[in-house]
Amino acid sequence: EKVEKAFGELRAYWDRLLERFTLSSGDERLDRMVNIWNQYQCMITFCFSRSASFFESGIGRGKYSIEEFRELSFWLAGVFERHNAPLSALYFCPHHPTHAFAPYLKDCDCRKPNPGMLLQAAQDLNINLTQSVLIGDKPSDIQAAKAAGLSEAVLVQSDGTKPLTECTVPHLQAKDLLAAAKLL
Repeated sequence: EKVEKAFGELRAYWDRLLERFTLSSGDERLDRMVNIWNQYQCMITFCFSRSASFFESGIGRGKYSIEEFRELSFWLAGVFERHNAPLSALYFCPHHPTHAFAPYLKDCDCRKPNPGMLLQAAQDLNINLTQSVLIGDKPSDIQAAKAAGLSEAVLVQSDGTKPLTECTVPHLQAKDLLAAAKLL
């Protein structure tokens, strides 16, 4: 019962969160969700390919299993689908270079700021990275985008109020996801 209640609260949280990122035009055929992901990140491409890449070192730290993470991801993909923003694929990184258990204790190419997940998504989904944009809330997001060869990266405030984190890689800045979408 406690688990069901916790999942119910989590579902309600994500429904509220994702509802904020839906753009309504008045024409249902044009309404879309701004592709986001951070607790994580979501790569946006000019060709509107949708691929979410998750940074989930909690698996490697023993907070939850890959199966539990996949179950949550499957549910979340359904939320995106219901908001007219179906995901083409999901990618995640369970590794951490210092705070994980074997076999996840390692420095890998999929953990930001390395571009591994972005490069894998580009290969799997035939995405032209030079025509793609990434919106993220950490400098490592921007570094990964540039390392992968994306044309642009936008750093947003993680909650719309905190000061933007310093980032030495060239990028655009926005207060929130809606402002980021308007920049593009």
